Amino acid sequence: MTPNVSWVLKEAAEISSRPDKVKYLQENETEVLKQVLRLAFDKRINWLVPRGRIEYTKCLTTYKNNMFYNRARELYMYLEGGAPNMPQEKREKKFIALLEEIHPDDARMLIWAKNNRDKDRINPYKTLTRNIVSEAFPGLLPDVE
Repeated sequence: MTPNVSWVLKEAAEISSRPDKVKYLQENETEVLKQVLRLAFDKRINWLVPRGRIEYTKCLTTYKNNMFYNRARELYMYLEGGAPNMPQEKREKKFIALLEEIHPDDARMLIWAKNNRDKDRINPYKTLTRNIVSEAFPGLLPDVE
């Protein structure tokens, strides 16, 4: 079974050696992992849901461990250019519904990705940096900072 993306990021963040951290990310490479990292670190991507804290009800069922893999294809709706005709209120409600339907760790990870460029953000993956992601997945992020 493919591990949760949030679990992979948590484990990677706890690895102290940079080469081991890069290797671990590469060994656990999935398109969804790279998508989340791109959403968190690519400064060209603009989220269309409000930054900061979001009030939602956490999913209480643990069997939804890999639900995020199924729902990741919907993330375009929350990004600039993704669903231009969607009313903002509907977009925000759908984002909250997504957070409520996926594993709580994945929901926190998605909020981290959305807020990652904010100075006052809460960062559960402190040791995962743009440079480490670029080293693990060359070409994933643009060269410009």
